[in-house]
Amino acid sequence: MFVGIRAGNLTIDLALLKSNFLYIIFFIVFGFVIVSAQKSNNGVFSDVKITEVHKNSAGSPVAKTGAPGDGTCVQCHAGSVLAGDAQNILKVFEAGNEVSAYMPGVTYQVSLSLATGNVKEGFGSTALLSNNTAAGLVPGTGLVGTQVSTSGGRDYVTHRVGSSNEGNVSWDWDWTAPDTESGPVTFYVASNKANGNNASSGDQIFVSQHVIQSVLGVEEKLIELQFSTGYSSSDNLLSIRFAALTNESAFINLVDLAGKSVFSKPLGNSNIGMNEHSIQLNKSLHHGTYIVQLFVGNKVRTKKIAL
Repeated sequence: MFVGIRAGNLTIDLALLKSNFLYIIFFIVFGFVIVSAQKSNNGVFSDVKITEVHKNSAGSPVAKTGAPGDGTCVQCHAGSVLAGDAQNILKVFEAGNEVSAYMPGVTYQVSLSLATGNVKEGFGSTALLSNNTAAGLVPGTGLVGTQVSTSGGRDYVTHRVGSSNEGNVSWDWDWTAPDTESGPVTFYVASNKANGNNASSGDQIFVSQHVIQSVLGVEEKLIELQFSTGYSSSDNLLSIRFAALTNESAFINLVDLAGKSVFSKPLGNSNIGMNEHSIQLNKSLHHGTYIVQLFVGNKVRTKKIAL
């Protein structure tokens, strides 16, 4: 049924006018909601924005650890990069006991915590040798709150979704040391303390390095310290005592303070463990201070001695 108003040659359809008026009101209100949501971050479109900004709450992208060749979290979070030595607390455990050196091929548990927390927290970590290649491997898929991925020959560990909640969280993962003695291993860590402002600004990124030595390397350094000398003037004998980890060719060299070699003698192959030798010196040597150089394989140890 047509309901309208006729004024001269103009006819107005009241139903059509009412329908169009409702459409106009709807679009005005809808536009107001969009603008309000974008300004207040409390509406539907704000939720979409939050999802985009915090898309890494389920884990950091690979290669964001601060290691050589890697970036850091600031490539996604517009925050400050700070020294994390006091903030990132990384420990290595074997059977529940904290260790500072590794044995080749042994699997350890690594634990990372932050000294202080924030609204959201996350991290990325990788372990490298001194030549910046991967140190050992991270078996499995991670432990408490962590996940593992591999890129460029390196294993990367990061947080899982739900493990970055407010509070001082702790993340754990297994790490298997290199199969052979490979020198010190450095764990590179980049952690993120996000302020929860639903934007990428204002976050704090802490980068740190945590070094664990090789047990064999530590033992070798201790072995190198086990080197002593003595001199008996009555029979002109030089005595030496040293420890060795291998069977290698050994010899001594005696030099004066000017650096001139005045006496040398091969000692044969070293024994694994302690070695002792008494060496008859030439009578022509003058009394004074000399340097005893002990060569075992390609390594040298030195001691001063007075003759």
